[in-house]
Amino acid sequence: MLIHLKPKQKIENPKLIISRKVEILTEMLDYDRETISAWGYATPVLAACFSSDDDISWISWTMEMADSLK
Repeated sequence: MLIHLKPKQKIENPKLIISRKVEILTEMLDYDRETISAWGYATPVLAACFSSDDDISWISWTMEMADSLK
């Protein structure tokens, strides 16, 4: 949800984009920023863990995007 970008797409400032998405969801859902960020981090991490894809670059990209939520 927060990291809905094309895999392997070069993104100038993913932290800024994801931060803005967190801000929007915080306002719309009336949840605190930490909760939304935690869910946003957990989702791609679990996707990478359960991926049957042998393309390690996809997993690396997903984890890089998840790390931008820290």
